[in-house]
Amino acid sequence: MSSFIRWIGLAAATVALGAKAADPWQHVTKATLPLLPADEIQLVKTDAGKGVVWIGTPGGAATVEGGILRPMNKTKDLKVWDVMKRPEGGFWIGHSTGALLVDGDRTVQALKGFSVPSIQAVGTQMWAIAKNESTDRNTLMQANGEDWAPIALFKDRNVLDLAQDVKGTFWLVFDGDGVMEINPRQMLAESRHHLSRMNVTSILTDSQGRTWCGLMSGGVMVRQNNEWKRQLDRENSAVLSLAEDGTGRVWAATSGNGVWTFDGKNWTGMLQEEGSVNLMKVTSDKRVWVSTQRRGGLRYWNGTEWIISLEISLPLQCLVELPKGALMAGGVLDGLYILGDYSIKGEVSSDGKRKD
Repeated sequence: MSSFIRWIGLAAATVALGAKAADPWQHVTKATLPLLPADEIQLVKTDAGKGVVWIGTPGGAATVEGGILRPMNKTKDLKVWDVMKRPEGGFWIGHSTGALLVDGDRTVQALKGFSVPSIQAVGTQMWAIAKNESTDRNTLMQANGEDWAPIALFKDRNVLDLAQDVKGTFWLVFDGDGVMEINPRQMLAESRHHLSRMNVTSILTDSQGRTWCGLMSGGVMVRQNNEWKRQLDRENSAVLSLAEDGTGRVWAATSGNGVWTFDGKNWTGMLQEEGSVNLMKVTSDKRVWVSTQRRGGLRYWNGTEWIISLEISLPLQCLVELPKGALMAGGVLDGLYILGDYSIKGEVSSDGKRKD
């Protein structure tokens, strides 16, 4: 989901008082690796086909490939929110004052004056959410070569988020007016609008083909056999994210009441004392990972209990899985954390000297 949903309920973080790792996490900061653009990590994203990790910070972007970190020098001092590869070559980089196309040594500035939190490849097209900071309104844009223009069908809509589910379907989240279901293989005019006048905050399509939408007012709407029903009525805080674990359980992370898990019949609350859940992620080994505003760090559900893996006072806001089951997490103010058979080093220059 975009930065809009990721930052709901995120209070101002305090400086970490120290770190004690229950698991052997490698900690990477500008102090230990000066090539890292900044210690506030806004984006950690993988390119599964190439084994590349993209990192976005308020000081620019960097890539990690084969354990070697290289800053994207053309993004220096940009507040980077997203990076997306173009089918025709190069990368679009969404940042706080526009979008930057980097194609080899060539760069193109676009969407000047907008903040661009999300860029996605939708079928053969490139779409982006462009936020006008003065009006607090978002416009859905489509790339035409190196230019961008509003998509006419959604020109008058305030689009909060754009997400893709496991079936390849795209979902637009509208401000106060539900979601739009888009099949990239069909005409836009055939898109379907759901949940009119509802404030949706998160979306999941599970292994049974059910679509789940978390709500700002609390609870979730579930679609099965083309019928929407409300569940989790007793939850009043916003459902920030949704996930399905390897056993088919559905998980809901909230802005003030921990997490809920659904076994197909009943909802069970967990970590209610932890308040807002900043991050929830399911990894391929079926573990459910969370980072909360009150506790910080990372813990995981192993099927029977919560295990503390990284004990720090700051919450984390992004977590990705790397080759061989390694993990990389991004902190609010304290850089990267890496667990498993993976480490980061700085790029080596032509004279054999480390650039970091």
